Amino acid sequence: LDNGVGLTPPMGFNDYQTGLGVADLEAVADAFESLGLRAAGYAFINSDAGWQSGRNATSGAPTPNMASLAAALGARGFGLGLYSALSSVQCGGDPGGLYHEAVDAAAYAAWNVSYVKYDNCAEYALEPTARVLPMRRALNATGRRVVFSTEPFDLAPNLRAHLANLWRTTTDVAADAGKVYVNIDLNDKWAEFAGPGGFNDPDMLQVGKLGGNGGDDDVSNFVLWAVAKAPLLLSVNVSTLAPRLLALAKNAKILAVNQDALGVQGRKVAVDGAATLLDAWAGPLAGGAFAVVLHNR
Repeated sequence: LDNGVGLTPPMGFNDYQTGLGVADLEAVADAFESLGLRAAGYAFINSDAGWQSGRNATSGAPTPNMASLAAALGARGFGLGLYSALSSVQCGGDPGGLYHEAVDAAAYAAWNVSYVKYDNCAEYALEPTARVLPMRRALNATGRRVVFSTEPFDLAPNLRAHLANLWRTTTDVAADAGKVYVNIDLNDKWAEFAGPGGFNDPDMLQVGKLGGNGGDDDVSNFVLWAVAKAPLLLSVNVSTLAPRLLALAKNAKILAVNQDALGVQGRKVAVDGAATLLDAWAGPLAGGAFAVVLHNR
């Protein structure tokens, strides 16, 4: 999406399945700052489903007003991200954005929101592309540059890059290594559509939740997401991250691959045909270098 943002994959936090909520986001931002994650490039603090309680009876704008939170995060150097849905209800039952796109986008812009995640929770009989377009247009019409992330993974592939900065390619990830690998494998098939301004999204990082294998699956999650130019949204209370995983999340060389200006998604280029437990991923970088990952599942 040519809206001036999302030229590299977003990095930040999402509170989904973390036990944290919108009331905790200032503390989350403080933790990101004190742990060096802000300095490493993590710039978004996002609230997923649950922040919105209703709509203003007069204006129809979503409530509560999030301007003060956006200002508090902005003072710390972070952008606020909010969740809605391209349906009449969100997946948690709160009001969705369908047919309220203009008023919602105007509210987000007035509050200085920096990131909008648009889920797909109902009205499945309506073609999803037609439901994404009104919000894309409404956000652009505000004049504010907002990262626009879309949930429906059944969008027409050839239209994805014109609709959003991020588009989900899979169902929801889970704190399970098998699901993490399923998502990154499915994400790989859409690599040709990724590039500056629009990236494939295999869902949030599960780093810090996969520790049954001594943290190795957490490492795989992070490295594979990085080479695939996926958004790096930590979905964990970062204050609880083991030192090894915190260092991983700040690893400058890995982050440089993810944030490389060329924006070409690394792909799976080889698989051990006997065991299918060994695979190799590679992708070009600006300046003529290549990133290569040799991975043992």
